[in-house]
Amino acid sequence: MDDLFAAAHKNDARTVAAAIRAGVDPDEPHPRAGTILLQLACQGDAVDVIRELIALGADANLRFTRRSRVDGHVFANHTPLMYVKSELAAKLLIDAGADVDPADERGWTPLAKAALAGNVALSRYLLSKGADPDVKVQYDGKQMKIRDVIGFNIADLTEAIRGGRRDLVESLDQLREVRELFAS
Repeated sequence: MDDLFAAAHKNDARTVAAAIRAGVDPDEPHPRAGTILLQLACQGDAVDVIRELIALGADANLRFTRRSRVDGHVFANHTPLMYVKSELAAKLLIDAGADVDPADERGWTPLAKAALAGNVALSRYLLSKGADPDVKVQYDGKQMKIRDVIGFNIADLTEAIRGGRRDLVESLDQLREVRELFAS
């Protein structure tokens, strides 16, 4: 079973398709981690596997709960769209009927996650598909609009760069560009 989940993440569409055709349920969560094939494919930007899973009946809106293998943290009420890395992966899911604005237990949506990651192209695409730019998320113990969360992260990155972390300049520039999407 672990090999199948690794194949989904690594864009091995042939292995994934063969397993599903042999009777594996494409929406069956991993027995220990709770991850699903479509989520791992999205996380790995494995667009060939995403296409194959959708074609073979995977649910683009499936809600699942996963547990971090690192610290045991539980992530509840997630959907595959919350894990996409690219506009193409998002398009495949949305074209398959994925809700553009699902929220997890803390209010985080695909747009909120993409924006905080500094993913300008994905944020722009999700906004064009109707994602709510005024979503409030739980952050640092309180409910905040995502644009305010981005502002806090810009301030933190600026301070770190002033402290010598020149490797963070690109991240800062990306967050500033995403913040402009929320200003319009």
